[in-house]
Amino acid sequence: MFTSDSFTDTAGTLLETHTGETGAAWTRNPAFSSGSAAITAAGRLRGNSSGFALYYSSGVPASADYDVEADLFIASASDTTGLLGRQSTSAATYYLFDYEFATGQWRLYTVVNGATLNTAVFAQTLIVGQTYHVRLSMRGSAIACFVNGTQIISLADSNITAAGRAGVLFGNLDTDSTGTQIDNFTAAVPSSIAVTDSNLFFSPYNWQSDGAGALQANNVNASSTFAQSNTPGAYCKFTVNAAASGYVSLLLDTSPLSGISAGNCPQIACSVDGQALFVQLLAFATGVTRLVLSGSLSSGNHTFLVHFRSVTLNSSSAMGDRWNTPASVVKITGIELDGKGSATASQTLHGKNLLVYGDSITEGADAVGASNNNADQDSTQTYAQLLASALDAEVGIVGFSGQGWTVSGYGNVPKFYDTTTPANSTFDKYSSGFSRLRSGLLSPAPDYILVLHGTNDANQGATDAAVTSTVSAWLSAVRADAASGQIFVTIPFGGGKRSAITGGFNAVSDSNAHLVDLGTTIEPTLSAGGINTNDGMHPNVRGHATFAALLANQLRQLIAPPASASNFTASSGDFAGGSIQLSTGAFAA
Repeated sequence: MFTSDSFTDTAGTLLETHTGETGAAWTRNPAFSSGSAAITAAGRLRGNSSGFALYYSSGVPASADYDVEADLFIASASDTTGLLGRQSTSAATYYLFDYEFATGQWRLYTVVNGATLNTAVFAQTLIVGQTYHVRLSMRGSAIACFVNGTQIISLADSNITAAGRAGVLFGNLDTDSTGTQIDNFTAAVPSSIAVTDSNLFFSPYNWQSDGAGALQANNVNASSTFAQSNTPGAYCKFTVNAAASGYVSLLLDTSPLSGISAGNCPQIACSVDGQALFVQLLAFATGVTRLVLSGSLSSGNHTFLVHFRSVTLNSSSAMGDRWNTPASVVKITGIELDGKGSATASQTLHGKNLLVYGDSITEGADAVGASNNNADQDSTQTYAQLLASALDAEVGIVGFSGQGWTVSGYGNVPKFYDTTTPANSTFDKYSSGFSRLRSGLLSPAPDYILVLHGTNDANQGATDAAVTSTVSAWLSAVRADAASGQIFVTIPFGGGKRSAITGGFNAVSDSNAHLVDLGTTIEPTLSAGGINTNDGMHPNVRGHATFAALLANQLRQLIAPPASASNFTASSGDFAGGSIQLSTGAFAA
């Protein structure tokens, strides 16, 4: 923060004779030498002349990319008042974001040597007696304006590239009780937090990163410039300590989305301080995409959870290539803070690590709809997420629609395990050519590995013999990659390839591997349609909760068998999605 001024001074003090807290000695722009502004008795700034008054602060920005912010108090419905950025100290050159009562509009101007080159507007009726927090944001040629944390105007403009100075504008002569008055003025260069920062935690087994060196504790390689995931269910979480009216933006590279239809691009979902998730559809763009996660934070610590929610699954190629040169990816390059806040200490993490492999069910297909379009998918409400909560685990969800033990998935995703050419398998890779292993091992070492494949093998006519041999071969391969983790080979909820999977499992002797079969009685839960499915094939939110409860019940007994055989009977409290586990092991919303 290079300028800060609360305008605390004697009433009537002219701005040019006042000095604020930080970098806030004020000078009139020489192109408007007759203008004037003064301090009010309430410690705000008002217009003090009938002509335009433009001032710049003494604080010098280290970059042309910075924010100018203030509170605008509406004393009466009159005047033109605004903020200036990249303002020349010798000419009428600047970006101006103001409110003009004459038209009832917010306006963004590009002014160069007194000539207005570009203008953008947003109509809003301001209420007398109210205070509005406003921000002028400048990032290269991307100029944007925010009111109370919500972006209302944006402009692509490269006419002013010099950093200049931050400043204020008044257009009228006012008194202490009239006009629009400015308070709590700040200007700050935003701070960027790299993906390698320990304050950012990325879900295990999901995120490919580009740096050399060992995998860090936050699941990103040292020296990386990005973390990229092609698997819905992946997440990132972090905490920031914000100043009042602080903001946080997610920095993304969306250039891989080139060629994907707009509606088929990935969706992400974010929760702030544990509140309801809000969803954002990404879109192709060149350069840095800034997604505002919260634009008006209160002072103090705030937690953020960002999920890769979904891609479109209504055809085998709607989402583009998912493997060779992954297109439908979430590619995070960092987070951006307002220059007044900071990232805090490392996250509080769950005690275990769970890796879940599967197909469209695992990535949340039709969990909240029935057409396999983007909005119908929701990886945040799947059995895998609920199971991770039940097991106190951070979870890496690796699900690809259409894929099976022996069959390829949508978007050019190869088989889960290729017995002919094991190097072509997907279970140990993020994508083609990018291994999920570190020194031949899954990292971090998984406590639990669950695989739920077989439905697509059954649907696409794979032979039982092929499935059986693949299950056996994979068990040996994954044991080499995870020496001590407990492995749970799970029969599909619909029963697909039950006998073939069971045969493959029984052919391998591994005391830390378990066959999980929920039985034939659960199969009508999906095939009969109804309250547990939206499309007769995939679980809906209620269906996922039902299966998660049954899995949690079995896995708990396999992980730590009770002294005497019994079903799970104690309530474990709240689970994701506001569900409660009942004494029967089922969930209720």
